[in-house]
Amino acid sequence: MKNSRISTDVGNDYIDKIILHIQKNRMQAFYNLVLILIIMLQTPFMIAGLDSVTVEVDLPPRGKIVVTNDSANELYYEIWAEHFSNNEEYYTTNKDGDKKLFPFTHSLLEFDYTNVEQKYGNFLKRYKPSKLLKDRHIYIAFIKNVQVKMISQKFDVENIKVNLFDNGKEAEAIINGVAHQRAASTPMGEKACKYTISFERIGGKLYATSLNTNCF
Repeated sequence: MKNSRISTDVGNDYIDKIILHIQKNRMQAFYNLVLILIIMLQTPFMIAGLDSVTVEVDLPPRGKIVVTNDSANELYYEIWAEHFSNNEEYYTTNKDGDKKLFPFTHSLLEFDYTNVEQKYGNFLKRYKPSKLLKDRHIYIAFIKNVQVKMISQKFDVENIKVNLFDNGKEAEAIINGVAHQRAASTPMGEKACKYTISFERIGGKLYATSLNTNCF
């Protein structure tokens, strides 16, 4: 009887420890659930707080660039439009660090049949992915037309006008100027025309959403 009683007491102690362990686990699970709920409740406010942060950068003599996570002012979009109309040459380098022999510019307004694919390919890296799926056939057709007809174009920029939409979340930059076009060696004359690039700022990044022109 004595040995039996000792065995029962040891069993009860073990069961009590298991019960206490289960209770602790339940409390920990409860605390974890409460913590998850708190994080879920705070997340929208954290995101809203991020969206409301405004960064201002002085850019003498141009003025001040103002951006938030999902918006920007006119100067910000104007500078991006200038980037895609900039015809200053630079040389790209390959993986071995060697400079390529031909100059390359970011200008979408000045091109010929030998570099149009590279230039527009570079531009489309900045394109909003969901829009590119819908619009890529337009750019493919344009590139092919330039290459087949051996078209080249020079463009004199006269001015750039920026229109903001949705409090600066979206914008269109209108680049006005004069196009000088050739088909192979045949001049096609001059034409006063414009390019319109649409942009959208999302999550701290800039995306192009369209490119239109009446130069062709």
